[in-house]
Amino acid sequence: MSLLKMALGFSVLVLCACTSLHGSWLGELKGRADARKDLQSDKLRVETMGFPPALWEQTYERTMKERYGIEFQRVAGCVVSDRLIGHAKGYNRIMGAEITRRFGADVLKKAADEARKKTPAPAP
Repeated sequence: MSLLKMALGFSVLVLCACTSLHGSWLGELKGRADARKDLQSDKLRVETMGFPPALWEQTYERTMKERYGIEFQRVAGCVVSDRLIGHAKGYNRIMGAEITRRFGADVLKKAADEARKKTPAPAP
């Protein structure tokens, strides 16, 4: 019986270690699954994180929503976990492929360049 408890305890320890070491990998798998689910509902979305967007980025996000139906979802600020980064990576990989398929390889870059040009610089 004690050998069984020891084996079970070791298994739990290994599982916990693997989960924390591979949080990014598990997050990426979940992100891909979430993206596929959203695509089945015909939702186009990009996950972002970091500081609040600059003025031109707000113009960019609005343009993408109005022109292509692509939404931007801020999933975190500046503090992120490996799992969250993995989720966004997996999610955006699937969504990016679909956005490219529908609208062309450089649609995101063109819209970003356009938004930078359209947005006036803030006054000093």
